[in-house]
Formats: sequence, C-alpha cells, structure tokens
Amino acid sequence: MLLIDSDLRKPRVHRIFKTENGLGLSNFLSGQTDLESIIHGTEIPNLFFIPSGPIPPNPSELIGSSLFKEMMQTLEARFDHIIVDSPPVLGFADTAVLSTHVDGMILVSLSGKTPRETLQRARDLLYQVNAKILGVVINRVNIRRSDYGYYYYRYHYYYGKEEKKKELPYASSSEEDSAST
Repeated sequence: MLLIDSDLRKPRVHRIFKTENGLGLSNFLSGQTDLESIIHGTEIPNLFFIPSGPIPPNPSELIGSSLFKEMMQTLEARFDHIIVDSPPVLGFADTAVLSTHVDGMILVSLSGKTPRETLQRARDLLYQVNAKILGVVINRVNIRRSDYGYYYYRYHYYYGKEEKKKELPYASSSEEDSAST
C-alpha cells in the first residue's frame, strides 16, 4: 500500500511517520528527482509513503500535469492500493484536478464542525468534474452525544438478531438527506 501526500499547500503526512518533508512529490513533478527517491518505507510492513516535498508556487499545475498521470500509472502497476491525501475540495482546484487521476474519492468531514451545506457544495463540485465519490468519513464523532446513541439504537434494532429483526419505518426526505451527506 502507498500513501501519497498530494496536499502541496499544507502537507502533513510526513509528520505521521515522524520524518522531515524533504524530497517529495513536488520535487518529482518539477523534474528535480526520480520517482524511486521519493518513495519511503515505514515501520509498518508493506506500507510506503510519498511526502509532498517543498511547497511549490503552482500546486494545481503540478497535480494536473501529464507527469502526475504517468506517475500514477507507474505506481498502480507496483502497488495494490494507493491512497492520495489532498487539500480540501473547496477553495483550491487541486482536489478537483486530482479526481481525474484516481479511481474514486472519499470525502472527509469533521463531526459537528463541517456544515452540511459545505459538504454538499464539495460533493457538487466533485460531481461537476465527474469524480466518483466512494463515500464519506466523519472524523471525531462524539459517541457520548445523545443523537449518536439514537442512530446506534436504530442500527442495532434493524440489524439485530434475525428473529427479532423489525422493519424501520420509512424515513422522511429530511432524514434521508442527512443520512446521505
């Protein structure tokens, strides 16, 4: 598995692996180094990463380059799974451009902080560039909040033991909208 830090504006992946953000993706895409020199091993077996490298003046252009596309094709032949970390969808063109080079996108939202409208705008922007959205990850969910317990109860009630399984009533359109965003 390979993790690529393509957030060329506010890189963070190198910190997870407690390394410096030296040579990386931006160096390769600007022609300063070869691909092999930016792939780093980790203490976790079969996990590799590519740091972002120095912050360039033109992140969107580098991500949209033919070299990035060729790099992804080369890496797909070598790694079974590639995860590409990107900047936020809104505010930068980088992620929309990146979506054309990957098989799918997973939106990440901060529980209780990301407004629903923001998530919907991000979804709409990705749909405009024909990105395939695979799902949504909600970070920092407070499981002590009462509404989380309500959803757990509904899930358990529906998916509980087969002989006790009951059908949930049809959700209103506002409940469906909140479940899908």
